[in-house]
Amino acid sequence: WGMPMTIRSCFFPLIGNHAYGFLGDLIDALSISTTTFGVCTSLGLGVQQLARGLQFLRDLQPECQPKTLCEASGGTYDLNTYGRSSCTNLPVDAQLKTCKLSYLSDEHIKDTQYTIIWILTLCATMSVLTGLNKGIVTFAKIAFSLGMIVMMIVLLSDNTPYLLNVMVQTTGYYLQYVLLVGFDCEAFQQLSFEFAGPNVNLLWGSDPTNLRQKLMDAGVPTLVSSPDCGNRPNPCSFGIISMGIIAQGAAALVAKGMGPAQANATVSLAALHPGASGIPCGTIPDDSDFGQSGGDDANMLLDASTKDYWNGGFPDFCPKTPFVDVPTWGSCEAHAYLCDAQDLYFGDTSK
Repeated sequence: WGMPMTIRSCFFPLIGNHAYGFLGDLIDALSISTTTFGVCTSLGLGVQQLARGLQFLRDLQPECQPKTLCEASGGTYDLNTYGRSSCTNLPVDAQLKTCKLSYLSDEHIKDTQYTIIWILTLCATMSVLTGLNKGIVTFAKIAFSLGMIVMMIVLLSDNTPYLLNVMVQTTGYYLQYVLLVGFDCEAFQQLSFEFAGPNVNLLWGSDPTNLRQKLMDAGVPTLVSSPDCGNRPNPCSFGIISMGIIAQGAAALVAKGMGPAQANATVSLAALHPGASGIPCGTIPDDSDFGQSGGDDANMLLDASTKDYWNGGFPDFCPKTPFVDVPTWGSCEAHAYLCDAQDLYFGDTSK
């Protein structure tokens, strides 16, 4: 469209004649600012590298080798150590000599960096003033040539066949794994971490400090199963009916989902053991689950004398209530069902 070489010209097909107005000025101002910030960052890092490179060239001189400087300071150089500790046995109050360039010392380093910035700015200005086909092309060729020289020096000064093999092999690895690595989130490795063994799971374990418990405490449903099935009753496979609700009579137990016969038997059994804190209920597959023997009624809910202690047995069925209502009648060690988190979130849903 014969427009000037500015960033606003790129937006002409999108915003039309607005590119000539305030919106175009804003685009140009923003592009100049961002370009300046980027160039300044690169310039600052480049200046530091140039200053360090000047010192590095000085350190390559024979008289600036660490061993030479150590011996010139009156010390003993030890090849088995590194850095300043490699120079030992220095005379008392002796200072280790260095080849620090005077214009790179702490008091002159900023002046040196400012000088480098002025030189680079002058070169950039000259390249812009001489035009795209002269100055910029010339500096680009010089920079590219210097880069190629450095690359060839590294290639030919080291193990050349090995470096060539590495270039070919790493290129092949990149082409082979670019898609695989690009989409790899280590999902399966997380499983190995989360389910490595008992009591070591830091995310979904049974420890009260795990994430699942924290989410449930906060009222957030988790993507795992739990005995909490919302408003639907979840039968208790084995639990203990508290004496508090038994004292209210069989009707209170019937209201909690027990059958009338089971409720009456529970009340009668509790009358025979007034010292107990509760009456077991449900089915126990193994007598070993009863726990330790001995003690008074309050400590013998799970006595090793098993059902004989309870005059022939305790109720085979516990109250049938939702999980959240279990504390109203006692406690439950095991429930019949495990429900998904969706049930916990949506409450009473039909399946």
